[in-house]
Amino acid sequence: MSSGGPLRGRVLVLAEEPSATSLIEKLSSRGFFCASADAPDRVLSIAEQLQPEAILVAGAGIAQRSALEAIRQNADWAQLPVLVDFTGGQSEAIRRLQFKFDDRVHSEDELTPRLEAALRAKRLIDRDVRVQLRMEMLLEITQAATSSLELSEILRIAIDKVSRVVANDRCSVVLVEGSSPRQAQVVASRERPDLSSMQIDLLHYPELRKALETRQAVYIEDATRDPLMRDVRQRIDANRRLKELNRVKDDIIAVVSHDLRAPLQVLLGHGRLLLDGELPVQQRSSIQAIVRQGKKILELVESLLERGKGDLASFSLDPTIVDVAEMCKEATNELEILAADKGVALRAETPESLPVIGDEVKIRQVLQNLITNAVNHARASGSVVVHSQRLKRPDGDAARIVIQDDGPGIAADQLQLVFDRYRHGPGGIGLGLAICKEFVDLHGGEIWAENGSGPGSGG
Repeated sequence: MSSGGPLRGRVLVLAEEPSATSLIEKLSSRGFFCASADAPDRVLSIAEQLQPEAILVAGAGIAQRSALEAIRQNADWAQLPVLVDFTGGQSEAIRRLQFKFDDRVHSEDELTPRLEAALRAKRLIDRDVRVQLRMEMLLEITQAATSSLELSEILRIAIDKVSRVVANDRCSVVLVEGSSPRQAQVVASRERPDLSSMQIDLLHYPELRKALETRQAVYIEDATRDPLMRDVRQRIDANRRLKELNRVKDDIIAVVSHDLRAPLQVLLGHGRLLLDGELPVQQRSSIQAIVRQGKKILELVESLLERGKGDLASFSLDPTIVDVAEMCKEATNELEILAADKGVALRAETPESLPVIGDEVKIRQVLQNLITNAVNHARASGSVVVHSQRLKRPDGDAARIVIQDDGPGIAADQLQLVFDRYRHGPGGIGLGLAICKEFVDLHGGEIWAENGSGPGSGG
């Protein structure tokens, strides 16, 4: 560590204790940033963290020799200047290491000036290398700019060359108009080679906005502390809180769905036992409907449990060949009791068979949600009709399903809200239609609501 003031340089000390601690204290008090290593299995990781500009060897043990060999064999650190400290009385032992040292420290007074000289020499060499590399890259960019290449390819080459000579986390070409722009266009990016154009709001990039306004380089050492990044930090904190809330939501869904599974399996088991016995026809039909619905609920619970393991916002399909016409009939039969309780006549008008490729569980849930919604909004003693038909299209046949009720309908300016997860039309339509839209979108289909010519609506 450094005691404060300007940083003179970063030094990696190879020495045993207590010599290593003593040397680090001396160097830190003189403005150097230091770390020590005495074993080859740790030296490279320490060097990666420290990013040293010089190495000071102050021991002649096997550990120091092995650590120095590891440094010399690593391409990133092989060219670092190595100084040897002869002030500890181990000069003969150190000489027997048979390593080529760049300089020697014979007294404590020489320690700082010799380290500084080594650091200056290294920085001059590094600067010359950077200048040479920049000239080479600039020449290649110039050659590309004067060639017949497309602009997008020229920009890609320019970004690649600039990234090689300028240390950076991101590298992009940004176009702006005017002296105080609010918007900018990213026309090329190292992180996204396939990017054609992307508009950004400069209010979200204060460092970029300042660089454009001042026409000078902007350096952000620590985004969590720099005043320039205050607004960005607020958004980062908000995103962090949202991720935590999302994780909690995942956990809740996983726990609830897991706890629902056991009692559902018990109910299904008793339902199957009842079906094994002698029952009147009407009771058997009712218990069969209970078992079917129980199976569907269990499938939905399993789906929820699977979603709780990963990203809550993501869904996956389990596609099979399903008969949509048969599913419409089954959903109508199963919801007949609900419709009868409300005094609504429910019937299905479908062809004998209408096979499609889709996720059976999700299609059933869509049908049940839509039919239930229609029954709830039908007029008293009204009716709900479920239609299904095959549509001929140039890109392949499709299935069209219409659930029609004779209710009062929905105001035209509210129709677009019925499938929104967070905004609903009048009457409390709820989340069911939003889930329907997500499942239909997953299948690459379309879903909408419309008012008929008379009372009621179809979708």
